[in-house]
Amino acid sequence: MNPIITQSRYGDKRTIECVDPKQGIFKVYGKSHFARQGEGMFDFEGGPMLEVGEEFYGLGTIAGLDTSRRDNDYGIQDRDACVYVSVNMNKKTIKELNKDMNPIRHSGWVAGKDE
Repeated sequence: MNPIITQSRYGDKRTIECVDPKQGIFKVYGKSHFARQGEGMFDFEGGPMLEVGEEFYGLGTIAGLDTSRRDNDYGIQDRDACVYVSVNMNKKTIKELNKDMNPIRHSGWVAGKDE
C-alpha cells in the first residue's frame, strides 16, 4: 500500500503514512499556516478536520490524536502541521496489513489506497 495523498480545499498536499501497522498509528502532515486543536480534535488549515470517534479514510475509527513531533519525522518541513492518529482498524485494513507485512514482500509498509 502506498501513502494516501489528499488535498486541502486550498490545494495543499496532505500525506498520510502508516508509522506503526501493529498499533494502527498513522502520521498526517502537510503545509498549513495554522492548525486548531483541542481535546479529541485536530484541524488543518483547509482540512482535514480529524476527531476521535470519526472514520479515518476507510481504514477504521480514530481512537486518539497526538501532536508531539518525533525525532524521525522525515519529509516534514518546519511549516508543516503534523498529527499522529491512532486508529481502531477495520477488518479490511488488518487483512491488507497482514498481506503487506509478509516478510518476503515487506518493504516498509505505509497506508494507502487499494491497488
